[in-house]
Amino acid sequence: MDTRILRYLFHQMSADELRLFEADYKRDPELAADTRRMKNLQALFTLHSSQKDEEGGKRSLQQSSFGSEENGVQKKIYALLRYAAVIVATAGLTLFIVSRVNRPQPSYASVSTQKGQVAQCTLPDGSKVWLNTDTRLIFNTLNGHRDVTVNGEALFDVRHDPAHPFIVKSKRGRIKVLGTKFMVTDFSREPYSVTLERGKVEVSSTIEGIRPIVLSQSQKAELIGTKFVVTKAKDGESSWTDGILTFTNVPLTHIAHIIERQYGTHIIISSSSLAQERYTAKFFITDGPMEILKMLRQSHEFDISSTPNGSIVLK
Repeated sequence: MDTRILRYLFHQMSADELRLFEADYKRDPELAADTRRMKNLQALFTLHSSQKDEEGGKRSLQQSSFGSEENGVQKKIYALLRYAAVIVATAGLTLFIVSRVNRPQPSYASVSTQKGQVAQCTLPDGSKVWLNTDTRLIFNTLNGHRDVTVNGEALFDVRHDPAHPFIVKSKRGRIKVLGTKFMVTDFSREPYSVTLERGKVEVSSTIEGIRPIVLSQSQKAELIGTKFVVTKAKDGESSWTDGILTFTNVPLTHIAHIIERQYGTHIIISSSSLAQERYTAKFFITDGPMEILKMLRQSHEFDISSTPNGSIVLK
């Protein structure tokens, strides 16, 4: 196996090395197949659908074997395999976190999704997490420790445990809960936000001088400038967990941004008036960007074309 795959998966390549690897990936079917296989292993190993129990997970993990010249990276992969198994489905991923026995546990492990991928995780404490596309979750694997870090967007259904508060950290905020269901969004191109479905959460910012707030059921907080702005949560905010994209009276610019984030597609809107046209609609994530745009133009007519580099142009 090409050892560059491991360096690629753990983001240890320089920009030049990454460009060369991606070019080789497109040309070499064997390299592409090996990379996909290792992505599945990094995503915490593929199980048959009947193997949802812990013992089945242990047996499957014990049967897996592969070698690498890069021992440091190999240890990282085994650290991941120790804690979870993954069932890969058409609509996304369902992850079942399982403990290995007779092995020392590391302090943290991680799960991540690629563009167009959604994952559901069960953490060691029994809390459930849904990860949206292009999102990474880092979680503490030690018993009694309930702290996670999110880069992207995730919906949490936290198991009630008053003795051990559940802490969610991201680049721009921190959330403290005892037992509740809420969504956190922290993408670099979007406002930091927390949407609460039930229970109560305390939300604070990593920026000094911004006062923490407490959210009640069906409220949403967005970090705008130097304060949190609280509004009523819209229906369908977390519908992506069911494979659905929901838009409620939003401009085309917002929809284009979500499509770009979801599918890794670049969209150019050449008309300012078109950019501000507003839509209310629902789409299956599996519809894909072009089908979504074609359905949108049935409401407000616009042309769709592509540039040589693959960007989509709306005008």
